[in-house]
Amino acid sequence: MLVSNTGPLLALGTLGLISALRDLYGSVKVTETVYAEITRSSEKPISDLFTEHSWIEIAPDPQMPDTWLSAVLDLGEATTIALSLKENPDRLLIDERKGRRTAESIYNLRIIGTAGILILTKFNRLIPAVRPHLLQLQAKGYYLHPNLIERICLAAGEE
Repeated sequence: MLVSNTGPLLALGTLGLISALRDLYGSVKVTETVYAEITRSSEKPISDLFTEHSWIEIAPDPQMPDTWLSAVLDLGEATTIALSLKENPDRLLIDERKGRRTAESIYNLRIIGTAGILILTKFNRLIPAVRPHLLQLQAKGYYLHPNLIERICLAAGEE
């Protein structure tokens, strides 16, 4: 099971790769806050994620483990980390740097980001290459530094 924040689901939805999460982790849980953030998205089919993928479960926003968490992160990231502490998933899917650092270094959660999902998706032969997907995200307005794209591609075994 995977707990996910908003950004990676939007990115994977943009790429048409949401089903890869089911293939890799079986199920995904999101908080009510993340659900609200995604369903406010005007892009189709991203806003239809939850009606088309019943294996994505919406969980009530959990109680914060401490006041600090909700003070330093936005509500989506904070509730996602709190849900991960409660559910103990295989991984927490989160891209935002501050949220990743907080989840990993303060709460000892195992994290993965969109790039990591793309790499696993390639290694599991669900996609032939990572680079075209990264370039598609970049074309859709996602900021990906060229050096980051190269590092991700190298990690995926691509030149």
